[in-house]
Amino acid sequence: LWMLRSTKKRTWFFSGLIVGLGIYSYGGYIGFLVMFGAFLFVQFVLFRSRWRILLPRYGLLTLGIALAVFPLASFVVSEPNNYFHHVDQIAFYNNPEFTNAQGFIGKLMYMVDRAWNGLTLLIYNSSIDYSDATGGRGALNPILALFSYSGLIIAFTRWRRPPYLLSGL
Repeated sequence: LWMLRSTKKRTWFFSGLIVGLGIYSYGGYIGFLVMFGAFLFVQFVLFRSRWRILLPRYGLLTLGIALAVFPLASFVVSEPNNYFHHVDQIAFYNNPEFTNAQGFIGKLMYMVDRAWNGLTLLIYNSSIDYSDATGGRGALNPILALFSYSGLIIAFTRWRRPPYLLSGL
């Protein structure tokens, strides 16, 4: 959001570097990059009257991300099994429950169940992992979970304003 409010182009480049460096912190960050791309696309569509101003700035942002991600991307290309091994182990398409589901409806119901578990994770975690004693209790206490869900609903209803859209995604 700092870059959206800034009038200086270098802010977009430095923001790209910061966003790109996040990939080194967590494997799930790739999902954030996809959501960030969706956010920028929606912003570009909403502010299409300013596309001549935004396009070079998006280019600087993309350049910053690319420069930060390049070393990891070259590692992934040269050693794909080392990087994607954990992802392949926990991916839904390798889960026996998904592969054994009958037809499209069975696979769809599996995905709906996974989405529901993800949405209710703040209140209750249905999968108990005995190796590290997680599960059962939600990630937050009920009051904080209620505030979090309320915040997400507010963010989705006000999606046309950048801070809300980014929070919702």
